[in-house]
Amino acid sequence: MGYALFFISTFCFSQVGINTDTPRAGAALDVNGSMKSGSVLLPENLPAVSIAERETFVYLVQNQATGAVEHLDLGANGNSGGISSILTYQLTNVDGDWVLDFDTKISAEDYALVILSAWFDRNLVGTNPAPPVARAKNIGNTWHLEADYSSVSSNTNGTWYITCVVYPKSYAKIFPVQTVSMGGSTTAVASTPIVSY
Repeated sequence: MGYALFFISTFCFSQVGINTDTPRAGAALDVNGSMKSGSVLLPENLPAVSIAERETFVYLVQNQATGAVEHLDLGANGNSGGISSILTYQLTNVDGDWVLDFDTKISAEDYALVILSAWFDRNLVGTNPAPPVARAKNIGNTWHLEADYSSVSSNTNGTWYITCVVYPKSYAKIFPVQTVSMGGSTTAVASTPIVSY
């Protein structure tokens, strides 16, 4: 009887919060804190767990866009699987040492891309050697790469090797842009950590 009354009260009041006075929109039940349950109901379309997965481990993640619980494939075979992908672009016959724009065609809406390393295969000439600059930019909703050595150049066309890690944004918590005034100084300290575990 208490079970039926719970669902009636949820329907009547639309949202119920446990340990919170302001339940989040879109959630009929919002629990702030830990939860313990004898069983968990999962969507019917969740893939079956294989014997090999039972003997290792299984990741379940919540899709941030839809709220659905999904099985995360950690296999490394073929083009699918894994939490993230590591790839290296070998950009050959570059004009000197300058890559003004390389469109990876990777969706900036669905994926995050971070450059891990970049190096150039030619000797450079100039009086002020500087470390390489490699950037990833969102242009037109795809990730573009840029690479260059400032103040120095190459006498011949060369090759850049740019290694990136790419991962689906649905598996990450996306924070808004954090705007901080440096107050005309070269140093600053955040008022609070954005991420804390």
